[in-house]
Amino acid sequence: MKKLLALLVILGVVVYGGYRLLGRHSSPETKLTTTVARIDDIRSVVQCVGAAEPVKKLDVKSQVPGRVVRLYVEEGDTVRQGELIAQIEVTEYELQVEHARAEVEASKQRLAQAEAAVRRSRAGTEDTNVAQALAISRAAKARLEGARDHWKLVAELHHRLDVAQSDKAAAEATLSLAKQKLDRTTQLRARGFISAQDGDQARADHDVARAKLQAAEQNVAVVETELTVERDTAQAALSASEAEYAASLEAIEQARADAAVKSKLVAEARAGVRLAEVALATAMQELRYTELRAPMAGQVIYKGVEEGETVSPEGRSAAVGTVIATIASTAGMIVNAEVDDTDIGKVLVGQQALLSVGAGEREPYHGEVVYIAGRSTIREGEVPTFRVKLAVKDPDEHLRPGMTVNVDLVCKECKQVVVVPYGAVSMKGGAATVCVVTNGKPTTRPVQVGVVTPTAVEVAKGLKAGERVVIGAPAGTQEQ
Repeated sequence: MKKLLALLVILGVVVYGGYRLLGRHSSPETKLTTTVARIDDIRSVVQCVGAAEPVKKLDVKSQVPGRVVRLYVEEGDTVRQGELIAQIEVTEYELQVEHARAEVEASKQRLAQAEAAVRRSRAGTEDTNVAQALAISRAAKARLEGARDHWKLVAELHHRLDVAQSDKAAAEATLSLAKQKLDRTTQLRARGFISAQDGDQARADHDVARAKLQAAEQNVAVVETELTVERDTAQAALSASEAEYAASLEAIEQARADAAVKSKLVAEARAGVRLAEVALATAMQELRYTELRAPMAGQVIYKGVEEGETVSPEGRSAAVGTVIATIASTAGMIVNAEVDDTDIGKVLVGQQALLSVGAGEREPYHGEVVYIAGRSTIREGEVPTFRVKLAVKDPDEHLRPGMTVNVDLVCKECKQVVVVPYGAVSMKGGAATVCVVTNGKPTTRPVQVGVVTPTAVEVAKGLKAGERVVIGAPAGTQEQ
């Protein structure tokens, strides 16, 4: 048993030694994966996913309610600006146009009748009435002025009455003195103190004074009578003239009011014509609205109704209106992408990008960043992202709205530089090395790297094109 155990130990040592001996003489190149450093273009990118959208798209909506009787487009069709897309039933709107036309004609007839009435009135009595009223007013005003002049005569009579009353008072005073003298003379004559001649003179003076008083009293009575007559006549004339003048002014205003009423009727008739014409224009516009036409040239990317369906107009209810179709402009495309907040610092407006669709069987499109959102979008359970908009520089018919687009935002690009696979470079403590195979032996060499991508690395210094490097260099490789 001990001999068997010793034999097995010796056999194991021999086998292990042979294995080590064979391993030492075998070629390391037969066990290593190598590649050749090459001259190529390399770019550092931020990758994200977006969706293609047209630069401009418009929803076609009806401005009148109704039933769609005909659709002329399908999704994917290309249309010209102004091309007919759909037809709304027109019967109701044609009737509205006919009714509006009839109302226009009726309103024009009413206007013609009102204008004819004004012409007849002016040709007949209207202007005459105004002219007569003016003439009467002028005559009444003249009589009023005459009545006012009559008061001047009344004033003169008042003055004459004052003079007459003064004369009467003077005559009364003279008569009183004459009577006193006659009484005294009569007494003296009776006593024989004066002559008969003096007595006769006193009596004569008394008689003259009494006669003057009677004349003065008669004059006062005449003047008073004349004054009363003239005053009453002047007052009556003035009142009559004032009333006549006021009536003439009222007649003028009434004549002018009659003319204004007729002119107002004409103005109302003209306004009625304008309103009817506006209603006709509105009805004709609504009839035109039954034809839905493309607002711009482009491609139909959505059809919202089928023939026979009823559509609601835009802005006539709480709803926003039925979308008949959506047309996208073919003049340009954009890509709306979402970039993680960890990468958004590498993205700038004006930055170039490569845009790929499908499985990459086509050459990528070229894009440019035109917009970066000012704040991130946060969704529950997801990494915050920023919306980035890219303009597609070379769109074609194969890039359609809604397609998923893989976006490579180019951060740095170097052309015709030394490039090796990512696995050929080892990074330790900030230092980069590659394992170079020289004369069949791998040797570690320090290098300076430039652009680094998930699949390749730019070797800016320390390696030449054509040199063979090891991918995933084994431990213990000899350093150069």
